[in-house]
Amino acid sequence: MTAAAACILGVSLSIFLLASIPTVMAMRRSAHALEALLVTVHAEVPDTAATLRLSGMELADCIQEVGSLSNDLTDGVRASARALVSAEQGLRQGVDMAGKAVTGFVLPQARDKVEAVLQERARLDYTAAVVRDTVKTTKTAAQRLRLALAASGLARGVATSTRYLRQSRGGHSNP
Repeated sequence: MTAAAACILGVSLSIFLLASIPTVMAMRRSAHALEALLVTVHAEVPDTAATLRLSGMELADCIQEVGSLSNDLTDGVRASARALVSAEQGLRQGVDMAGKAVTGFVLPQARDKVEAVLQERARLDYTAAVVRDTVKTTKTAAQRLRLALAASGLARGVATSTRYLRQSRGGHSNP
């Protein structure tokens, strides 16, 4: 009875091992494909990370330049306002020296013109629009660059994996 049980156990174990051979072979092929994919990822991740860092630095430079441009424009508007205020003060002094006859005619016109120019300059809001458009354009360019980098890495990985699978099917064992 023990010998029969041992024989049945041996036959069952043999059948199980023979049935598991295709599964083990498929697992081996999958492991090689995964290894090729990991090699590709290992090769591509540092370059992609470096490119992303470079893109981040370029984006930071662009934002800094936009900020500097905004500051320059603001400084220009302020300098114009100071010049206009200075001009108004000069006109006031000249009008005071010319007398009351000139004061009634020159000063109101100059004041109206200065106020009109100051009000026009105060309404300038193109700096916000320029900054907003530049940031939007930069953001779109960065998104497109990220997509292109991702697509490039994916395509390279697929090409490597396909090449490896073709080689393994053709009888070559070079990973």
